[in-house]
Amino acid sequence: MFRTRICSLLLFSLALVDFLHLEVRAEAVANSSTATQIYAAGATFPEELYMDAMFAYQFVEPTVTMSYLPTGSGGGKKRITQGDQMKDDGFGPPFNIDFAGSDSLLNAQQYADYPDLQMYPSVAGAVVPIYNIPELEERALDLILTPETVAKIFSGAIKNWNDTTIYNDNVAGGNQAGADVLKKIKSSIIVFVRNEDSGTTEIWKKSLAGASAYFAKQIGTSSKPVWNSTARYEYRDENNGVASGVLATDYAVGYSVLGVALKLKLKSAMILKPGSTTPIRASAAAVEFAVAEMGLDFGNNGDAPERLTANVMNAQGSLAWPMVGYTYLVMRKNTLRKGATCEHRKATVNFWIWFHKSDVARNLARVHGFSPLPEIVQNTVLTRLMADIKCDGVIAYDNNNVKIIDGHTIPVVFTTLGILGNTYIGVDPSVTFNVSCSPAPRD
Repeated sequence: MFRTRICSLLLFSLALVDFLHLEVRAEAVANSSTATQIYAAGATFPEELYMDAMFAYQFVEPTVTMSYLPTGSGGGKKRITQGDQMKDDGFGPPFNIDFAGSDSLLNAQQYADYPDLQMYPSVAGAVVPIYNIPELEERALDLILTPETVAKIFSGAIKNWNDTTIYNDNVAGGNQAGADVLKKIKSSIIVFVRNEDSGTTEIWKKSLAGASAYFAKQIGTSSKPVWNSTARYEYRDENNGVASGVLATDYAVGYSVLGVALKLKLKSAMILKPGSTTPIRASAAAVEFAVAEMGLDFGNNGDAPERLTANVMNAQGSLAWPMVGYTYLVMRKNTLRKGATCEHRKATVNFWIWFHKSDVARNLARVHGFSPLPEIVQNTVLTRLMADIKCDGVIAYDNNNVKIIDGHTIPVVFTTLGILGNTYIGVDPSVTFNVSCSPAPRD
């Protein structure tokens, strides 16, 4: 239960009129002629989190409106570098953006062509193996796989659900009943993958390559839709496309952001690490264990440490989810987008400070299955962000204009709790919410 000093979230019913009131207020803010409009585009991995956070931020800073176009990581990186000179990728405008979202890393050529590019971790998230096996669903049984077995499935080395390797994984994980059911299934595995340049794909491939030398050699770690040419795959656009494909196809498997899997109520396989007998279920907490173990080791992926990038997948801790990656904010340190002013730079920096420091935004991250940055990582990232981002050579950060939500801001808390309630209904429609507020105590 989410609590503040002045508001309590009750698990009963959120009145529709209250929700509509929030929508109307948001629309009024969005239509304000005096608003500073921030444009962003990129990764679908954090799409719903970013959109909810941007919606909430309108009640913290009503003079700023924000939009996020989910193009995939590749589309975001093209927009932040090429602007309206890029070739239309089918997603349309905006092409000139204030920041990009990306789960895939910038390459050496991009840094060389655009020297003021910088990546900043925003949150960490899990990519999970999703599946649709009717016989397991009917019996409320789990599927347990080792990372190496997942790699074999996605490389085409394992083609059938009754494969001995899958059977043995489930026995080793204490799922004898599930193993017996799988042994009787004669259907082939139908593998769904992303169809576009995708940071989610890059996280997924890097995780599997770390678990399997065969996968690393045959498939590699590219964010592009390059797989085993001799195996059969079903290609879909974006996280929702893969998830919907698996949901609609018996005996299918795919990979998805944890938040999307939760929202669509898709089953995701538990992971059994080598040498363990206790499988791990994907969760925001399991992601946090992975980030705590590996998140500050910037440069462990071969990048220079000042790039602020790191591999956080394949953490060794027994409670850490292994398929984890940072999703990044990408900005130009001293280059304005076409049509922007220094106010846009300040507003962008202030939003990201709020995103990292606000309890509301951090709880939204957890609701969507992400891990906020641990304090030590957060401090490193924000220190760099505030020092790096300039306009006309002057630091854009303005401490006087940063607004962090507190317990006395009733409309903001009320609105954001409404968002949390509405978000959770997507996870569990059987639960409804009522938000009640009492006056703030006088000091």
